[in-house]
Amino acid sequence: MAVAVAAAGCGRAKPPNVATAQQLAARIAEKGAGCSDFAASDAAAGAGSTNASSGACTVAGERVALAVYQSAAERDRGQLELLKGCIGRRALNATSTGSYSVAKGPTWIVLGQSDDAVMSASKVLHASVQKSPC
Repeated sequence: MAVAVAAAGCGRAKPPNVATAQQLAARIAEKGAGCSDFAASDAAAGAGSTNASSGACTVAGERVALAVYQSAAERDRGQLELLKGCIGRRALNATSTGSYSVAKGPTWIVLGQSDDAVMSASKVLHASVQKSPC
């Protein structure tokens, strides 16, 4: 599976370190990119991470999922778990045109089907975006 990467970094600025998905949502909201409707969820726990914080909010008119993990390794495992459904759909339907975009920080991810929403969040968070076909 090929993954496209789009740079949306902000020069020398670094992605923020946050402890919870609510803090990540607040960071997005304070920069005016949306996410003021944050609601906590257990999506990260459902993806196999018991110490993660997760939720969802609206950015650029589209819902995105937020997850904050205890380490970068846990973040990578969590991202894989969250994308397993996408990978399975792609395996069953090779002509699928769907995709997910992911912005990654030190221990967090922003995941959504809308490139615009994830790009908007990534710009204010100084992160790059990876796109994965589904």
